[in-house]
Amino acid sequence: MKSLLIFIIILLPLLSVGQINDLQQMRIDYENSQRLERVSICAKENNVPIIQRKGLVTIYLKDIINGHPMFIKTYNAGARATTGASDIGINGPMGLDLDGSEISIGIWDGGLVRTSHIEFADRVTPCDGAFELSGHATHVMGTILSRGASPAAMGWL
Repeated sequence: MKSLLIFIIILLPLLSVGQINDLQQMRIDYENSQRLERVSICAKENNVPIIQRKGLVTIYLKDIINGHPMFIKTYNAGARATTGASDIGINGPMGLDLDGSEISIGIWDGGLVRTSHIEFADRVTPCDGAFELSGHATHVMGTILSRGASPAAMGWL
């Protein structure tokens, strides 16, 4: 009897946690489906794409809040600021003046970085035998070492 009681005391909270996680996932799925429906309707009614690419920037219609569209966009300038990369770069407030020279970085991201990208200026050498270009691998590499041909795309080094 004692072992059954101990088993129930231990098992009951675990079942509750599992059920709570399931309910939370259901809520997230429902909210995402509602958001996607709002975005799709707005995009169709206003004849605008949900995803726009303008040069190095991707603009995404994320949601409609109180009747107003909310967009998000990708660019490295914000990442540089939030990570403090500008603080360690040339003329940065920390006085380190790091420019990426004499630094080797290895990135494996499931594909080949586009070495001809204008931001890389011959600073990338594929070494892992990947043969298929990967937009994400190129993006990750750009976040780290874009030279700043476009100031908004300047990487960390």
